[in-house]
Amino acid sequence: MRLILPLITFCAGPVAAQDTPVPLPFLCEGADPAWSMTITEDGTLFETATKSDVDLDIAWETRTEGADWPRALTLIGRGSSAIVIVEPPQDTTFPVRILTQDGETPLLLVGSCTTG
Repeated sequence: MRLILPLITFCAGPVAAQDTPVPLPFLCEGADPAWSMTITEDGTLFETATKSDVDLDIAWETRTEGADWPRALTLIGRGSSAIVIVEPPQDTTFPVRILTQDGETPLLLVGSCTTG
């Protein structure tokens, strides 16, 4: 029994390091079209030219199999949803891509996020 516990502790160490979540709060924005998103532990506020103050909750955070980055956040709200793909940080900025929709029109938004 003494041998098994240290082995389990040793094996679990690296896995826990890879499961570090995206740092929150996350302040994001982009242009063409203009959009902004604030992601906190309590929820997400998303705004575009045609939508304002869309509240979304983080349903899931997923990391790439076998790597820390990129990460994907699945956001769900009343009548709206989004997938936020967060790339590895470049200095203090995280490049992002957001897959969402405006009514029935799919949107791919590009921008960047910083921690706040």
